[in-house]
Amino acid sequence: MKAKSSRGILMKLICCTALVVFTSVFAFSQTPKSGALLSIDGTGASSGVHVRIYDSQIHSGHVQAAPTCGAGDQIPTDAYVLQGGSATGCDTGDAFEVTDGGGSGDHNTSLTHQDPGQKDLFGFRIATHYLSVPVVSITSAQPTDDGTTTTYSYTRLRGDDIAAGENIAIGGFPTIAGTDNGNFSIISVTPGSFVTDNSSGVPYTFSTGPDATGTASTGASGPSVAVCNHDGSICASPDTGFLTVTNNTESPFTGTISLTGTSTGCGAAPDSVTYAEESLANGSSVTLALSTDSSNCGGFNQPQPLPLTANATSTAFFGKDDYQFTPLNSGSGDTLTILPVPVPAGPLTPTGCTGAGCVFGSESPIATSPLRFSAGTNFAPTKYACVPYADFSAQGNPVCVELKVECTNGPGSCTDANNILYKVQNDYNIDANSLPNGVGGPAFIGQHGVPCPATAFDINIFTSYTAPSVSFDPLKGSGGGTGSCWVVAFDPSVAAVTTGNTVSTFAGFTGLLAAPAFNLVHPGAAETLNFTYKMSSGSPVTNLHLCPTVVNNGSTCVGVQRPWVAFGTLAITGCTTVAATDKEVSLAAGGSNLQNFGAGSYRFNWKTSKTATLGNCVVVVAAFDTGEVEFPDYFKYVK
Repeated sequence: MKAKSSRGILMKLICCTALVVFTSVFAFSQTPKSGALLSIDGTGASSGVHVRIYDSQIHSGHVQAAPTCGAGDQIPTDAYVLQGGSATGCDTGDAFEVTDGGGSGDHNTSLTHQDPGQKDLFGFRIATHYLSVPVVSITSAQPTDDGTTTTYSYTRLRGDDIAAGENIAIGGFPTIAGTDNGNFSIISVTPGSFVTDNSSGVPYTFSTGPDATGTASTGASGPSVAVCNHDGSICASPDTGFLTVTNNTESPFTGTISLTGTSTGCGAAPDSVTYAEESLANGSSVTLALSTDSSNCGGFNQPQPLPLTANATSTAFFGKDDYQFTPLNSGSGDTLTILPVPVPAGPLTPTGCTGAGCVFGSESPIATSPLRFSAGTNFAPTKYACVPYADFSAQGNPVCVELKVECTNGPGSCTDANNILYKVQNDYNIDANSLPNGVGGPAFIGQHGVPCPATAFDINIFTSYTAPSVSFDPLKGSGGGTGSCWVVAFDPSVAAVTTGNTVSTFAGFTGLLAAPAFNLVHPGAAETLNFTYKMSSGSPVTNLHLCPTVVNNGSTCVGVQRPWVAFGTLAITGCTTVAATDKEVSLAAGGSNLQNFGAGSYRFNWKTSKTATLGNCVVVVAAFDTGEVEFPDYFKYVK
């Protein structure tokens, strides 16, 4: 298990960009998966228990790249036990997958078995194992003189050792010794040999490999009951991943424990158990599984749905991390799906920089990967690196998390996506092994219209970051947003923000009542909107321009040089709700102007409409070329 950082970042993010359904073709040959999702939801006396954790967060401590898979799958990890130890879900092969009972007779001794994963979270111990029924390699067969039994010489390949009373399916003997094959009962087992009730065996010894193979079971066919889930509905055939939850909360648990995942090879694969009248006692365990051979499923993803309500926060959890989304406006039935996509951290040195002074992390991934994070070149000269999360990282293997965010509306699409304004926050622990001193120049960068991992991030919706005190546990950070793919990043050329200090990009509108209170304005009167605008490094933006339009193509405002800001309003229906279908109205017409007072201080003179209806309410929106959008204040028209 790895240590947690004593530092973190809190970034409050906000934007008004479109919620885009992914349509572009993913360029990589393979894609990292979230892993299967464990959910623990309490009821009754346990109603305060709500746990979400992914297979990609349950660590073994033994980091290695997936063997036998292609170059695109070579992502170092010590997690993903349920999908065979591969971050992309490629089939790593039986010799590697099994975590327990790996015998000394493995033919391919160059492959090290993966280790079982383990995580203690909110009073529950969560363990992942990839288990096999007993499988042995058979080198010879020798019938007894009276022809009643046959003795086989063997070595254990994987799984627990065979035992008397089990059945064993034997195959692989050539035609001349074909009667040594079949399904038989094991009468006895001694070191290196076992006796079956095969009365038709013939003498045969393998002079060269491959040897014959025997697979043990409790019946003529089917797996051992020792390698099945809680109700025997999913058993290893011959091997599969299992997740065991042990209640160490010191109280009985009532509620539902479920394991879910969707894959290309196995489709939707849920397993759950509900404790209602009979609870899961303290110290008791339950085991769940997804498939009879989960490494053959192609890897599991499991997005978390977030139903949206205007001005209400919805939260997706990833172990001790979370993603919070608060829309200003959203349509009925709007739902986000949030999928964490872990990627190897990078770059760990600024591009083009060499020498000891260029290293800003104290460790590097143990192996290179074609899917290592890259922000692309759209932010040049800034060279952003992603922030590794402690819950997804292991010693010597820093891992960042890109968030794939989509908006749906039941079975259809989120048709009001382009008009939604929102705030987001992502809480997490920085990986102390790689970034023990915190970060500077924090950013929340995104790219629209692409799935994760992305490679050409082009917007940054970061607004503020406060480095918390060392007493925070878990440490807080933020990140999120919508559109397509988002990731928390930082500028390694900027000094780390010291504990308790804050950097922010926007402060305003000063002197006004903050939402949800209403500021009273008269139709036709001028209203001054004072604000400051800075970069995340703390340096003021001194050359901000006014964009006269509110609907712009990304960072482009026709005829206006970057950096720029555009102002508009949205109607607040009945002074209670901002409708998701409302269009933003530009405020830059008439005599409105942007005044620059220097040092990042600005004033926008809003000349309100003379024809505004008394009693109506609006929210003023400031949209920047970076993708950041602010809507701090509400206004009501009065006499």
